[in-house]
Amino acid sequence: YQEGIIIARQLQDLDLISHFLVNLGVNSDNIGEYDRAMAYYSEGLAIAEKLGHRERTAHILSNLGVIFGNLGQYDKAESHYKRGLSVVRAIGHQELIAHLLQNVGELAEARGQYEEARSSYLEALSLATELGHRKLIAHLRLHLGIVAYNQGNLEDADRNLHDGLDLARELQRPEIICRFLLFLGALAEYKGNYSEAAKHLQEGLTTAKDLNRPDLVTHHLLHLGILARTLRQLEESSAYFEEALNLARTLSHDWYICIVLAEQGNLRLKESQLELAES
Repeated sequence: YQEGIIIARQLQDLDLISHFLVNLGVNSDNIGEYDRAMAYYSEGLAIAEKLGHRERTAHILSNLGVIFGNLGQYDKAESHYKRGLSVVRAIGHQELIAHLLQNVGELAEARGQYEEARSSYLEALSLATELGHRKLIAHLRLHLGIVAYNQGNLEDADRNLHDGLDLARELQRPEIICRFLLFLGALAEYKGNYSEAAKHLQEGLTTAKDLNRPDLVTHHLLHLGILARTLRQLEESSAYFEEALNLARTLSHDWYICIVLAEQGNLRLKESQLELAES
């Protein structure tokens, strides 16, 4: 891409320059170099808008929105998503509309605005169903299940998560299968279906390890630790939490570290309570 953009600049071909800038932005984005990615995207966006390339404009706005969301700058993320939606609604690009609605939903979900998230996901699901976009349908089922769980609508959560898992298995998408198993495990544990929870979480843990995804491994270990603690399998719970904490520290993932430490504290409290009851 670097060589290509040099040639494109020499040719003064704005369309090619914009194309290479987007690809360079994606590369930087994928390795977490957000400042560099935003610089590439911003230059590419200015050119795409000058050329009237509305589809590329919407793609770039969406990508910038994702970065701002990852950085916790939710207002900027929302602004970029809504600009992108305005562009793709004007040209009637149904697939891009669905993807941007998913982004809007994920942002609302991150803010705890669950009804707004649900509305965006349902509109996106309707479009994805019309398009036959099964991968997107699976992702939307996952998020609808999570939102329903957070709203306390356990029946809707169970339906979306199971339907989505079946679809993800048909599509042979192990990463999203892993995420469905994680939330189905958490849902089953919440409902008191402990054997079902253990089955989902153990399968999810194996899948996460096969994918070499330490972040997903950590999340499954955390929930297995919580489940074991609920079942008063305290040594097993402690082992899960310790493994999760070590992984979280390796990842330098502060959120996981805090959550695991909090759950370890709850475990210590449970152990103290049991010791007092026995004495």
